[in-house]
Amino acid sequence: MKRKVLIPSDISEAGKKYLRDRGYEVKMGRGLDEDTIIADAKDCEAMLVRNEPITRRIIENIPSVKVISKHGVGLDKIDLEAAAEQNIWVTNGPLSNTVAVAEHTMMLILACAKKLVFFDRAARRGDYDIRNRVKGMDL
Repeated sequence: MKRKVLIPSDISEAGKKYLRDRGYEVKMGRGLDEDTIIADAKDCEAMLVRNEPITRRIIENIPSVKVISKHGVGLDKIDLEAAAEQNIWVTNGPLSNTVAVAEHTMMLILACAKKLVFFDRAARRGDYDIRNRVKGMDL
């Protein structure tokens, strides 16, 4: 019998393939509210979470789960005290989303340099001449 990993909110296909290639069954979550996560995790031994809060109530109602891993760096949305009380290991994957973070950073740099939000608002108001009055920065 394969060990099941619940993934409440979707991750890249490469991450799911990595787990499947190592013999795990990937179970995708049906929602991010506490009741749904508890129901989805009932037959799972692990959870791979992103930004959804993993509260004391969830942790106390998922007795089969032995490890919760964060797809990313921070553990602030996981109740670490409750996990310790239930003997659930909590880990993270600090390199799991580095490409996405780098891409997002580049997008924000470009948006700031080109004053994206400012120009978008002007265009939505019908002020197309804004491009002649305000200049963005070249990188």
